[in-house]
Amino acid sequence: MNQITVLIIDSSGDCALNVAKVLMPEGLSVLAANSTARARKMIASIQPALILADCSVEADPRVWVEEITRLEIPAQVIAVTSEPKFDEAMDWVADGVFSVLPKPLDEERLRRLALSALGTCETFQSVLSGGTSSQAKALAAFYHGLTGRLDIKNLKEYIITSVKALTNARRVELALSSSLTDALYCFETNTFSGLEDAVSDQGDGGPVKCRLGFELTANGIALGEMFLYFEEKSDLAIKERSVMMELVYAISMALQAVNKYQKAVNLAARDGLTGLYNRRIFTEVLKREFSKAKRHNHSLSLLSLDLDHFKSVNDNFGHQTGDMVLKAVAKVIVKVARTADLPARIGGEEFAVILPHTNQEQAYIVAERLKKSLEESGFDLDGTIFHQTISQGVVDVEHFMVNSPDDMVYWADQALYLAKREGRDTIRMATDLSITPVTKDGPYAFQ
Repeated sequence: MNQITVLIIDSSGDCALNVAKVLMPEGLSVLAANSTARARKMIASIQPALILADCSVEADPRVWVEEITRLEIPAQVIAVTSEPKFDEAMDWVADGVFSVLPKPLDEERLRRLALSALGTCETFQSVLSGGTSSQAKALAAFYHGLTGRLDIKNLKEYIITSVKALTNARRVELALSSSLTDALYCFETNTFSGLEDAVSDQGDGGPVKCRLGFELTANGIALGEMFLYFEEKSDLAIKERSVMMELVYAISMALQAVNKYQKAVNLAARDGLTGLYNRRIFTEVLKREFSKAKRHNHSLSLLSLDLDHFKSVNDNFGHQTGDMVLKAVAKVIVKVARTADLPARIGGEEFAVILPHTNQEQAYIVAERLKKSLEESGFDLDGTIFHQTISQGVVDVEHFMVNSPDDMVYWADQALYLAKREGRDTIRMATDLSITPVTKDGPYAFQ
């Protein structure tokens, strides 16, 4: 295979020099372009396997993703920027950028990331160099289809459908590790398990007699396992088996990108102290669940809760102790919440739990369980056992004043405030509020 070329797009030349110093010892050819026009010409003529695009030339690196897609070049794009922003970087990755490197460049990180990206590109160059024109286009299309798919369900469906079409397998199975899904699988090495006899006869219209298995890993991280089922061992030629090994590497890289993206999104969705979902996610999920409840005539409840006299904990024992109490309460909420529920921290000592398919009476039972669990949990504060109590408010989607997700939040809070007024450490429902129309057609007053 010809020497692999890396193109650096850099207006100053400083980035190009640093990249060349790191990548040329790896046996890579490094070229540079200092303008958009020059870069476009070089991409078309040299067809690089990797593009490192400094955002000083083009602020949006997706320009280069569009360019290689238009030219059908199986390359990867890494953005280099001095001011990386999380949301912006996630948008770039979602649209096909392999990764984002902050400046000043860390040499070891640059080396690892570039070689990881090149592994995928080299894979496809080796495949295309030995394949037919139609096969080359199909494989290039598969490669580009992998890029930018960050929804795990969508990526899994795409891999299964595409691999089945490329290999003529009767059936393709993809089992993903627990870091990507709730399935519990554990694999250690990226090894080829070979063709073996299979006993399954559940093909799409015919029996399967042999199986080709792969373990999917990237940088030592177990990502999953893939099996291809065939009617006969001869259905997958030796040459095609080697092609599959190359494709498996590309699939592993795509799964690794999803893994990184999901971890980053998860961090952005969680409260840093308690690990519960934050207010932004709470608001988004409540809107979605409210819409589903109205559309399908399902029940939905919201539990609003607040720690009683929490200011005195901070004042008397310090904010570090207060943080410990918040984390402990969050653990109790998670323990009591059911699988479908969504607990969130929406303020300082304010929490909420979205309860899908749950009416007001059922939500009250959940609130009672939470109250009891906290009563049984004690905190040792300087030798004194302290029991943190909470006040809770409950509302469901059937309440006559609820017409929107915001209404649910409002009336759950009003029920919570009623619990506070009536002595704390108690539960009140929105139906406990005295709501009367001020005039014949409203508005309403309550107490």
